[in-house]
Amino acid sequence: TYTNVATGTSARLQDIGPDRFYVRDGRAYVAVTGRSTTGTGTIGQVVFDLETNEIVHQAGRDVGLFQDALCDALAK
Repeated sequence: TYTNVATGTSARLQDIGPDRFYVRDGRAYVAVTGRSTTGTGTIGQVVFDLETNEIVHQAGRDVGLFQDALCDALAK
């Protein structure tokens, strides 16, 4: 739950979906399933290389950045 302390308005994020960690060819990855709150704006699956933080796969629907929606909700 995020709260705007100036107004008392709050918004809640429910993070549901499995995050799968795996190693392939000696590299570690995480596959985030559901809503990405990492700045990609994707609902679907985003796979990150854990050494470089590079997105190596992205599939799903772009719904805009979570931070933008959160700021809009808390501004009310």
